[in-house]
Amino acid sequence: DLARTARVRASAETGEGRAALVLDGVDRDLPGNPKTGRPAEVHRWTAPLGPDGAWLELAWEEPQPIGEVVLKFDAGFDRELTLTASDSINRGIVRAPQPETVRDYSIVALLADGSERTLVNVPGNHQRLHRVRLEPVRVRALRVVVARTNGLPQARLFEVRCYPPGA
Repeated sequence: DLARTARVRASAETGEGRAALVLDGVDRDLPGNPKTGRPAEVHRWTAPLGPDGAWLELAWEEPQPIGEVVLKFDAGFDRELTLTASDSINRGIVRAPQPETVRDYSIVALLADGSERTLVNVPGNHQRLHRVRLEPVRVRALRVVVARTNGLPQARLFEVRCYPPGA
């Protein structure tokens, strides 16, 4: 995973999350446990969506060969998603794309020669996990640009991984 050696920066972030958390290897927030006193742990980057969206960037000292990018978005794991006859549980279930999940995004590369290129545009996403296979490219930086979610006014991303071609 080439992402682990990258510097991370972002357009903005809220107090809930820090950009570098996308590299910590934990792909969901962990709830607290009042019985043991263990506090809740946040393991995501969160940023407000402005007019130009929000972005998170991985950058390397030397250009890296990239053939695949893996993204894990927030999919509302803090809510129950189940079939049940319980009215109290049914009231909290979102039976549509989860509002936290990134809907429209792109991956933009700063290439080895210094030029910039959009590698992929993804509209209408509703899934938590995206494996984006790319034509092999050498990059100085990769930027995930979130344009829209399925409802929330913040971009949320749990994990970014980058692999060389053929990995």
